[in-house]
Order: sequence, then structure tokens, then C-alpha cells
Amino acid sequence: MPRFSLLTTSSCLALMLGATSSLADVSANDVWSDWKEYITGFGYTLTGDEQATGNGLSIKGVKLDLPLPEAAGSMSVSMGNLDFVEQGDGSVNIVMSENWSFSFDVDDAGDDVAGTMVYAQTAPSLVVTGDPDALVYTYSAEQAVMSIDDLNVDGTQLGADVFTLKVTVDDISSVTKMSKGELRSYDQSLESSNVSYTFIFKDPLENASLDMRGEARGLAFKGAGDIPEGLSTDNASAMIQAGFAFAGEYLFSGGESQVTFDGPDGSGTINSTSGGGTFAISMSEKGLGYETETKNLAVNGLMSTFPLPMSFEAQSAVFDLLIPTIKSPEAQDFGFTFSLKDFTIADSLWGLFDPTAQLPRDPATLTLALSGKAKLLFDYLDPAQAAVLEETDTVPGELEAITLGELTLDVAGARLSGSGDFTFDNSDTVTFDGFPKPTGAIDLGLVGGNGLLDKLVGVGLLPEDQAQGARLMMGLFARPGEGEDSLTSKIEVNELGHVLANGQRIK
Repeated sequence: MPRFSLLTTSSCLALMLGATSSLADVSANDVWSDWKEYITGFGYTLTGDEQATGNGLSIKGVKLDLPLPEAAGSMSVSMGNLDFVEQGDGSVNIVMSENWSFSFDVDDAGDDVAGTMVYAQTAPSLVVTGDPDALVYTYSAEQAVMSIDDLNVDGTQLGADVFTLKVTVDDISSVTKMSKGELRSYDQSLESSNVSYTFIFKDPLENASLDMRGEARGLAFKGAGDIPEGLSTDNASAMIQAGFAFAGEYLFSGGESQVTFDGPDGSGTINSTSGGGTFAISMSEKGLGYETETKNLAVNGLMSTFPLPMSFEAQSAVFDLLIPTIKSPEAQDFGFTFSLKDFTIADSLWGLFDPTAQLPRDPATLTLALSGKAKLLFDYLDPAQAAVLEETDTVPGELEAITLGELTLDVAGARLSGSGDFTFDNSDTVTFDGFPKPTGAIDLGLVGGNGLLDKLVGVGLLPEDQAQGARLMMGLFARPGEGEDSLTSKIEVNELGHVLANGQRIK
């Protein structure tokens, strides 16, 4: 399924449901014209029977048709009737139907998936202020429920006893500021007291089932972006080069989830709770970025294929990613960060491999932070170029520099740390057997390594001969540090392609 197109479609509708009063006036015609210009600018079709009223416009049978890229199917939205009511103070009140219907028919990798999703609002309010070139939408609703009422896969109807998908959003309020210039720009904020979801799927042929439920409390969103005129979602690379950009951040104060599954390979449950977190996403000529953090995470699981309950906690879990989006003659930034801080597992799991508690059970930390520069040689977000890359197995870019900002592994009484920088000569792929020649160094430090080896031998997890081999390797590549059971090492590659460990050539 072309998910990027569906994402932009959903964003398009969400932006229209999105601010404070203004001194300027806006008319019903201004607002309806802006809707038509904005929606049709995506290549979608907006229809409805327009009728003038004494205080504005009434649009009967509003329908939005959304053809999907590459003839992959279609989607249509029936919005019922819309009344654009001029309120005499320069604002327009949009009276909406409480129920919208989304019909879709999609060819997803050879499977035909069709169905209807209903968007049901309770006490919706949408007021528009501003002026024709800078409209401000203020939206609120007591509740919004999105649910798939019917689903048909390859001609087989899946009833509610087989498939259920439902998302409920409580106490919604949002403000969207939309302005027109060379690009259409928007700025949006949204709040909700609670978002909950239910997903149930049963496969009678495989005798399998999956039940997922959860909620996030105190949800807030802030985002902004630019949309070029005549935007086509078929080619993300062309969109970005035309000026498309967005950046948004979600925050939540807490949440939980429950997963129950059953099947031929076993059954089980997984429950999790968190103390809040953030999720940020951005896309522009500067790159595609994801940033996530979950705080005070706790996970508990019970599986028929494992003898004990599984339980672990972490003070925080972080995953960040930045990758270039468009081809450029200049090197662009990339980055990757993964961090798990104060990670603990239940004593029952420790007891499986350390029943006498010889290993320290202090909270563990793992952090890996990488950044660098790379030159993108192809527009991989262009479907045509992506197809060529897949068929020819061509390398899409060149690595020019990489920085290890932080490496930390603190577990069972030992701590490994590191940092360093390397640059790469892409004109020399001979010195390192097909890999661009690196130049640079990395500094490593290990505290408590020998003590950990002794404990691993003591509990029977590591044979003595392998422990001796590890000590020999540490002796070759490291030297004593300042403290007890402390080692340091500097691994470098010089301009001649020599690999050195603490100044001693090893290659």
C-alpha cells in the first residue's frame, strides 16, 4: 500500500480541522475557495452542490476522491453537508456532519483490500478567522472515534468477530494557521486528554489471533511545514526539491499497552507502561529525521514457550535517526543514536544464568551515538531511480566522515566507553579491499573488564581458556589506565593506511 500517499492525505484532512480571533474579515467564499485550492492542489477531486444562503454557503454532499499512485487503488471521503456560516464578526463557523465515511480499495502487493472507515465526532466546532491569505482554524470536539466498520480482503468479508480497528481521541482542541505565499505554509498545535486504540485480528485458517490495546494520556502536538503549489505525492524527491518540508513533535504524559496473542507456535501476553515521552519527525531537503524517547518504561511478558515471566524496566529509551533525502554534490549530515539507560531485568531472569548472584545486578546503560557526512548519489525517494537501484544493486551514496560521539556499555560491574572520528577517501578502495580508505582514530576505555571475566568464569558462563584468550587480546590492544582494573586503547589509521594500536602498527 502506498503509505506515504495515505499519510499526506490524512495530513491534508487534519490540517483543515485545525486559532484565535483576528481583526481582519473572512467570508464563507474565502474559506470554501481555500479548501478547494488546497485539496485540489494535491491532485484530489472535491465535489459538492454549492448553494448560497442568507449568511454564507451550504455545500451538499461533499465528497473527496483520492486516487492513489501507480494505479494502486482509490480512496473517497464522504463528508456529508458543510455549512459555512458568516457570524457577523469577521469569522466563519463551519457546521459539519458528525460522521464522515472513508471508503478505500487498495491493491497492496497483489492483495485487494477494500473497506470503510468511519470518523465520528461528538460536538465538533470549527471556526475560521483571519484574512483570505492567512486563515486561522480553531477546532474542538468532545471526542472523535475512527473505526473500520467493514473490511474485505480478496473477496472475503472480515466481520467484527475477525477484524476490529478503533482509535478514540478525547477532548480535542487544535489551532491551525494557514498562509499563502510562494509556498503554502502552516503552523499547527493540538491537544488531547487521552488517545486509546484497539486492534483485533483472528485468522481461523491458522488458528491464530492477535489482540492489541493501549492508550496515551496528555497528548500534545506542535508542527509546521511548507507545501508547494500543485504538489504530487507520487514522487517524494520531487516534492522536497519543490520546497515541501514539515517538522512536528508529539508529547505524551504517560501510557500503557496490552498485547495478547495465540497461534500454532505458542501464546502469551505482553504488557507495558511508560511515564511519557516524545516522538518527533521531520522531512525536508535537510533530511528525514526521527527522534523518539520513552521515559520510565516497564515491560512484563508471559509466553508459553518460555518457562518464566519476563520483566524489564528502563529509565529512558531513545532512538534517533537522520538520513539525507535528495541527491546533492555536497556531503550531507546523517546520524544515529540508540540509548537505553538504567536498564534492569527481573531477578528470576538473572537466576537462569547466575543463580548464586555473583554478577552485579546494578542497572545497565547502553548508548551509541554516531554522526557524519555522506554524499547521496541518487534520489532514492524517486520511484524510478529507486527501481534502478533495486535492479542494479548500486550503492546509493558515498561515506565521507563519521564521528563516534559516544559509546557507553555499563553492565555487570564493567564499563566500556569510546569516542573518535574518521574521514574516508572514496578514490582509494584498494587499501582496505573495496572499502574507502579511512583516516582517523578512536579512543577506548575499559574499567572492570578483568573482574567481569573472573565472575563469568566463576558462574560457568565463560570457559577459562576463552577468558585467557580475551585477556591476551586486551594486552595486545590496550595498556593500563589510571585506576585499578582499568585499560585504555587508541586505535588509529594513518594517511599511509597503517592501523596502529597505542602507536604500535598492527596492519
